[in-house]
Amino acid sequence: MADYAPILDQDAMAAEQSVIGALLLDPDCINAVLAELSPKDLLDPTCRNTYEAIRRLSAAGRPVDLVLIQEAVDGGDAWIKWATAAVEITPTSANVMEYVRIVRDAAQLRRMRHAAEELLECRTLSDAMAAAQALASSAAVQGTRGCSSGADLAALFWKRLNAPKPDYIPWGIPTADKKVRSELGDMILLGGYPSTGKTLLSLQMAVQQAQAGYRVGFYSLETQDFKLADRIMSMLSHVPLKKIKDRDLSEADYAALAQASSALSELSISAIEAQNWTATQITSHAIARKYQIIYVDYLQLVAGPEQRTYDRVSAVSRTFKLFAPSHRITVVALAQLTRPDKITKKDGSQLLVPPTMQSFKESGQIEQDADAAFLLWESIPDDYTSPRRFKLGKNKEGERFTVTLEFDGAHQCMVEEAEDPSREVARKYTDAGKAAKAVRRANTASGQMTISELPNEPTPFEN
Repeated sequence: MADYAPILDQDAMAAEQSVIGALLLDPDCINAVLAELSPKDLLDPTCRNTYEAIRRLSAAGRPVDLVLIQEAVDGGDAWIKWATAAVEITPTSANVMEYVRIVRDAAQLRRMRHAAEELLECRTLSDAMAAAQALASSAAVQGTRGCSSGADLAALFWKRLNAPKPDYIPWGIPTADKKVRSELGDMILLGGYPSTGKTLLSLQMAVQQAQAGYRVGFYSLETQDFKLADRIMSMLSHVPLKKIKDRDLSEADYAALAQASSALSELSISAIEAQNWTATQITSHAIARKYQIIYVDYLQLVAGPEQRTYDRVSAVSRTFKLFAPSHRITVVALAQLTRPDKITKKDGSQLLVPPTMQSFKESGQIEQDADAAFLLWESIPDDYTSPRRFKLGKNKEGERFTVTLEFDGAHQCMVEEAEDPSREVARKYTDAGKAAKAVRRANTASGQMTISELPNEPTPFEN
């Protein structure tokens, strides 16, 4: 490798000089090159300084010529000779984008070699994991960024429309499965108050996705793997968790657990004890294990070098957001919500103020990074046996919703409640009233007055 590096550098620097020569020959190609090539990709200092000067002149709307560039780089006669030589070795600008490709590929290879050398010099596992992540990042394709015209977008739309329907990630909640069209590479949030069942629900979702054929990794930063195993087995076998913990099992229970154990063994799901892990360690491990979906339980416990909690949580969230699409691995990050507000009614009972996207604890960066965000809370404050309210607070590609989940702590699962028929009727008439109101507003704006009627159907109060 030591013999190969100088040849690579010579070829790269020759291509760099040809890029500069093409820019000097034909200013019309400057914008195309600036969009694809970063100054840090250039190895030769003179080429880099000249390229940066061309960028500054172009951004300022000034002409790009030898005199102004020489002034910008503070170059003398030696620079003029160098620039003249660059033009002479570049007979035409027609091949400039090929020169750009050579420069960019060489720069990526240098980054990979540097990251590999850093990895070889590591003395601790944590340093090695960080270096491995840097190596994985440098190996990501650094090619041309997408730039599609209207015709390109139309063609892409019809190509996708004629392809089979994407396999959207299942959640095991019927309403969520219908309305949350998540694909690999998304970042999903599951926020809840302490002890509301975030871990329970996320385990249920993870098992559902593993049953659908996805490779799932569950990174727990506070719960040991054997405790997660107990909860999953209770969920799959329908044997109460208390009976498993107390070893108070009947023959029927043992049979159900044996069947559940066989089913669990067939699933591609892993539980990882990740106490004190950083976001880099988690993402590196996920890449190595080839997971398609990972759960992080929970976001505020992920370690980092930042002193302030706000800065650490923001950095962790951003790391997962950048990681997910680049490796097409969906990240489901659990997160704590700020303490809920409560309203005391006249009878002394308390009413919980439902959480919003602003309820995510520590950092606003979390809500910005999410492609979709679930919120979970108890329908009756401080009653852990009460049904849970499950809300989709953010959905970039669809509508939001709120449903009720029956909480079955004994068997470690939550099931969506069926819609109450009386509530459905009430919603129907509410929607009809809203529609009539909208018509009246429109007619009033146009100077007309009309009377709208509700649908001529039996009311829910008639016998």
